[in-house]
Amino acid sequence: MIFSAGGAANKHNRKMLLETHAHTSRHSSCSGLGPAELVRRCAAKKLQGVIIVEHHFLWKKPELEELKRDTGMERGFVILAGQEIQTGIGHVIVIGAGETIRAGTEIGTIGKRWPAAALILAHPFRGGRLPSDALLLDRRMDAVEIFNTNQTMKENCAALAAWHRLKFTAVAGSDAHAAATAGVYPTLFDHPVSSEKEAAEEIKKGRTRPFHKEIPKAGGNVTVTEITIGTKGDDEARRRVILRTFDDEKKYLRARQAAKLAEALRASGFAEGIFRVPAVIEIQDAEKIIIEEGQRGKNLRDIAANSSTEAARRDFELAARWLARLHSADRKKILRGCGINSPSDTLERERKRLRGYLDSFAATDNPMTDDARKIISAVGDAQEILLGAGSQKTSRRREYALCHGDYHPKNIIIGQDISDDTATRFISVIDFGSALVHLPAFDVGYFLAQSENQFFGEAKILRNFVARDFIDAYIDELPAGKRAAARRELPPLADFYKARANLSIAAFLIKVGKGESPETAAAIRKSLKIIRRIVDTGAAPGIKL
Repeated sequence: MIFSAGGAANKHNRKMLLETHAHTSRHSSCSGLGPAELVRRCAAKKLQGVIIVEHHFLWKKPELEELKRDTGMERGFVILAGQEIQTGIGHVIVIGAGETIRAGTEIGTIGKRWPAAALILAHPFRGGRLPSDALLLDRRMDAVEIFNTNQTMKENCAALAAWHRLKFTAVAGSDAHAAATAGVYPTLFDHPVSSEKEAAEEIKKGRTRPFHKEIPKAGGNVTVTEITIGTKGDDEARRRVILRTFDDEKKYLRARQAAKLAEALRASGFAEGIFRVPAVIEIQDAEKIIIEEGQRGKNLRDIAANSSTEAARRDFELAARWLARLHSADRKKILRGCGINSPSDTLERERKRLRGYLDSFAATDNPMTDDARKIISAVGDAQEILLGAGSQKTSRRREYALCHGDYHPKNIIIGQDISDDTATRFISVIDFGSALVHLPAFDVGYFLAQSENQFFGEAKILRNFVARDFIDAYIDELPAGKRAAARRELPPLADFYKARANLSIAAFLIKVGKGESPETAAAIRKSLKIIRRIVDTGAAPGIKL
């Protein structure tokens, strides 16, 4: 069987990408990966070679040459051999020794017997281990394998942090035992290599690094680093994590609360399937760091801008269904220990926010201030009733829910587990920092208002977004016993909270210097129109202008 090479290193591309840790079924009983399949997978991922690493066995040169011929890789793709040895300090990958090394051979003995060989400490964080700095900096080792598919993402992140802190030479290794992980975590060599001797020399001279990308973004007392590791796996997605580091204690505690809520939601059915929340990998209180799964896919705002009418409406309906699932979840169970409490707490927060909105208009002498004041007064009075302070009799009949609090297209990720299979499509929602206990209509109205604002001036997208369709899809996803009441009560209340959300949008636009923009004026005019319509029709009792 002949395979095409994945992209050989040449004079225009002097770096080289190699799989440096993979086991085959030919000489490692724990592996189900055939040698030819390993080569095929690595070539398909555009790697320039592979170092086959068996447990206490070293491939001979004739066998490697035969594999090259069988796979058509005599030119342009490097196939080398190393071995993984059990030592007193853990598993060590040896590249450049001339013969098979017995299990249990001490690291010092290996170094003395084969001084030109490269010794790599393999998967030192696997199984939750926390290797000492002394081990990671052991001079008998030439490099440390920081990324490995048999380490969890949390362990890989811990290894990455150790590398940044200690500055040792690092490599990555897929540790492949099956086709799905072959070539997933390769190592980048600064120069092309064609033999075990050359590969060992590059490692010993510190001219290697894991194949990954880190993109830091700083601002607002938090640094967000997006980390992408390795190549695409069988699920056609590279591993991504989001690392957030906080300088401000208050902001960290709020983010921590949101992370705890995300964990509780995943435990309540949002971990897999169509409706999801990204995983929280680790919360580090001492360092004020939160590490989260980077969700594959694109946000609904970007997808809607490039979708057909049918596809856009399908995704908007999917967003409605996710929201209905959230509102139907066991609020008290999910919120236990999350620090998000009652409608009375929400009411106090809303009072503070409304005062802040009015201050932002008045402080800038905004021409819409008088209209904003009328809307804020109407919204404030109504919420005293809706959240229980104005009429205890009315409030007892209301059914509150866990609300996202910032539900809009940019916080909604649409993706597919397999890129060409729409049956694997899913929706995942991020950013629970504004979560609160409120009426479900709060999130619905907020989404409707934010969608109109984010698509302001984009007539094509707005034609694809029909508020009534969103509400209908939301109601259809509710438990059967709640649908009739929702059909009566949700539309006018969602309309009211759409007016409330437009205040938030306008205040934000003022904050970023767009207080007199067409978007701000449109938001206030829409809110005023909604409130007047509700008052005139009596659709939502207790609301007056």
